Amino acid sequence: MDKAIEDVTTTMDQIYDVAVKESIGPNGFGEYSPVPDWLRLEARDCKSQVERCRAWIRGQDRTKTIRPGVSADDYMRSVERFYNHHILKGAFLVASYLEGVRVKRRGSDGNFNIRINRHRNVL
Repeated sequence: MDKAIEDVTTTMDQIYDVAVKESIGPNGFGEYSPVPDWLRLEARDCKSQVERCRAWIRGQDRTKTIRPGVSADDYMRSVERFYNHHILKGAFLVASYLEGVRVKRRGSDGNFNIRINRHRNVL
């Protein structure tokens, strides 16, 4: 099993609930109901992406304030490099909410109170 994924089990209902509440589509924040876009994705891969993001987030430090210079795209790429697996921006955003990360919306993107622990992300 992938690095610490077994302890971040996520259901599709949890993903849909957060996606609808926060208007998160697979490609980021949007103004419409994102459920049809999520339903087009293969559920197992979608769940896997969110679980990888949740496991990665748990290994990072939290900051007191939201970091304006680092976006969801930046963190998403870090998760992709760490697991060598494609990650959707929406999967990272959903995982952030599920993990209790503070999120500030910036268009379809967001900023977070996460600091990457470089020593924990060495492969």
